[in-house]
Amino acid sequence: MLESMEYTLSKLEAQLSNATHPRDRVDALNQLAWELRRSNLEVSVSYHEQALALATQENYRQGLAYAKINEGFYNYSSYGKIGEAIASFLEAVDLLEQFKDCKGLGTAYSFLGYLYWSGAAYDKAFELVKTALGHHEEVADQEGIGWDLHTLGSFYEELGEAAKAQDFFSQALEAFKSIEDAFGMATALNGLASLHLKGKEHKEALAMLEDSLALSEAKGLGDSKAGGLMLKGDVYWEGGDLSTACGYHLKALMQYQQNGDVLGGLTAKMRLGQFYYEAKDYEEALKYVDQVKREAPEIKAQNKLLEAYALCAKIYEALEDYQQAYLNTQKYSALAEATMGDQRKSQTERMQAVAEAEQAQQQAEIERLRNVELKEAYDQIEKQQESIVASIRYASRIQKSILPSTQFLENHFTDSFLFFRPRDIVSGDFYWFAESDGKWVVGAIDCTGHGVPGAFMVVLGNTLLNDIVLDQGVTDPAEILRQMDARVIKTLQSGEAQANDGMDVAMLVYDPSNREVQFAGAKNPLLLVRNGEMQRVKGSVFAIGGQSPGKKPKRFETRHFMAQPGDVWYLFSDGFQDQFGGEEKTKYLTKSFRDLLYRHHTLPMKDQAQKLAEELDGWMEAGEERQTDDIIVMGLRID
Repeated sequence: MLESMEYTLSKLEAQLSNATHPRDRVDALNQLAWELRRSNLEVSVSYHEQALALATQENYRQGLAYAKINEGFYNYSSYGKIGEAIASFLEAVDLLEQFKDCKGLGTAYSFLGYLYWSGAAYDKAFELVKTALGHHEEVADQEGIGWDLHTLGSFYEELGEAAKAQDFFSQALEAFKSIEDAFGMATALNGLASLHLKGKEHKEALAMLEDSLALSEAKGLGDSKAGGLMLKGDVYWEGGDLSTACGYHLKALMQYQQNGDVLGGLTAKMRLGQFYYEAKDYEEALKYVDQVKREAPEIKAQNKLLEAYALCAKIYEALEDYQQAYLNTQKYSALAEATMGDQRKSQTERMQAVAEAEQAQQQAEIERLRNVELKEAYDQIEKQQESIVASIRYASRIQKSILPSTQFLENHFTDSFLFFRPRDIVSGDFYWFAESDGKWVVGAIDCTGHGVPGAFMVVLGNTLLNDIVLDQGVTDPAEILRQMDARVIKTLQSGEAQANDGMDVAMLVYDPSNREVQFAGAKNPLLLVRNGEMQRVKGSVFAIGGQSPGKKPKRFETRHFMAQPGDVWYLFSDGFQDQFGGEEKTKYLTKSFRDLLYRHHTLPMKDQAQKLAEELDGWMEAGEERQTDDIIVMGLRID
């Protein structure tokens, strides 16, 4: 069994005090610096500087190599100097090769692999970590073997190759078991659980986490325990048991706080904020999100701050406090722009550092061959991309052919418009018109996703509406939604769709014989302008497909109206109001969208469509933004 940290430090300090030879002192100083590198950086650096000076003075090359390993770690983890870190580890490799020091070489190569990975040199990163593994295996260093295998598993997990990642995490687990390294075992189990979670294998993930948490609890391993609790909460979250998930995220938060891990605590608080938001306990949600907004800047956790602003905006929008929603959206946009710039700069610097180190290690001919191979790969990718785009364009023609003709609106409503603008070549929003039993059925449908995934949902939605309305003769809008919901759930539950895959719908039915208008919505509302006043007719809070919030029974209700001359009705998806743009690079927002419609509602419908296009184009151009979602808006005037 591995010794405790306290015992290890005590033994090394005794070795340092009793050392009579300078080389023995260098070895003890290097080991003390290494053991303290994460828990006490200041003391660790002090020991390192003493070791470096003494090893240089004594020309103790092996001791100097280990000092360079410590130096590389500081340059990377504490100072962010990727190029200097690579140089330090390469100096260590050159020195250790002279002594065939496999343990030290394994450590140096392992870190180099991680640094090359951060610089996007993935092939080289794999090569370096496998070299590290070979050195550790040569001297049967099970701890080094375990972490090399775990690193390879992490690489494959990031690449989305779950089977290979699982194999390496399993091998790492066995290596750690052989030396009873509880922390390594718990970490490997957490890695396996994460893979099962991504594969929606919830039972297997929970089994791994039970073992991991038992180990962490028995050995007092706060770091692996906190991670295990978070993962367990995520498993229940994915399974739809939000209450149990919340309980584990609370436990994880307390453990992170006990560990002094502020970043981990922020992650747990964001999960809790999301839970209470979905549970519609907005006051409790704001409590956690506001904590993240206060604490994230202290550790420069920009991504967590971004998440907090985004969730805060959604909470305030649900509370209909549009001023606060706008302010948080504005802060999100400003921070997102700055953060993306910083991330691009940081990634560029890492890639540049790796490229420079690689260039220094390789001959010009190897570089030339690499460039040739890259060009061939890029040419192949370009050809594949052209083929994919051509296929999607053909799919777009098919999608347009299955949707009803827009001539329906012109033939049935004397004044109407359809503003339809997909984000990509194919759309996840669609419109649907039909006449059944003398009634005019009009729908605006927003499917989960956009592009190709959304297009598949469009095919499903269009097929269902044709069957429900045209074949079965159902014209009550609430009944249409109920049947769509049941059949979407039945269709998707047997596949690998996400729990929230489905559709948001605004469905209007007009009977011209008695001028009755019926409306039902699945999350999406209807806007009516009558006698100069705009009214919002709410839809149900439930979407078509997926689970309802809190697993409550879904209810769709038909609203009845008598049409009056001059009524203007609007159906729409959320694409327009969610579009980012403007000088502040914020969302357009619901209020602005309604104001826009009201401002132009007296114009002929075709002119209104033109005003929408001009407003959207100007909004995106001012913010230098591309379209973020599919957009559909329909306007109908009833004489």
